[in-house]
Amino acid sequence: MCKEKIVIAAVKGDESFEDALTSPCQHIFLLKANINTAKHMVERCHNAGKKVYIHIDLAEGFGKDEASLQYISREVKPDGIISTKNNVIRIARELGLFTVFRVFLVDAQSMELALINIEKTCPDAVELMPGIAYDAIKMMKERADVHVIAGGFLRTQENIDKAFSVGAFACSTSNISLWKGKN
Repeated sequence: MCKEKIVIAAVKGDESFEDALTSPCQHIFLLKANINTAKHMVERCHNAGKKVYIHIDLAEGFGKDEASLQYISREVKPDGIISTKNNVIRIARELGLFTVFRVFLVDAQSMELALINIEKTCPDAVELMPGIAYDAIKMMKERADVHVIAGGFLRTQENIDKAFSVGAFACSTSNISLWKGKN
């Protein structure tokens, strides 16, 4: 990913996938892929000049082990993966994939656990959810040397602007109307 503030198209289904391909977004999070569709979807993203990241935890038909990640890296060829699992992040990094560690924050303890896991796995980026947890984004930026992606509940341009103002590197949203903003 680049150093400018970007909006990431978070794709949940086939209809939004087509919109993502024609949107100004240069990055796509595939939240709904499976062993039968992933390679074709990645190829279509690359042909459209987009970088694509597969959410491994949500992808159907793929294991969460080293052999599966080797296959994804070698055959599917996404630019990176998204996962909530430390071992998946570690293996994907070893394979040279860009890694996004997805973290759900519910309280101070989940923030502390996230910081410990970030230190252990060294992901390329952390997606904090919900993305409207602006104080948490700011705290993560202050306490960890990592790119922070705000994700979840980003429903308005104001939500995205606020996330950027507190230090988010990028914002992922499934709201198609927000994909058309300046990227």
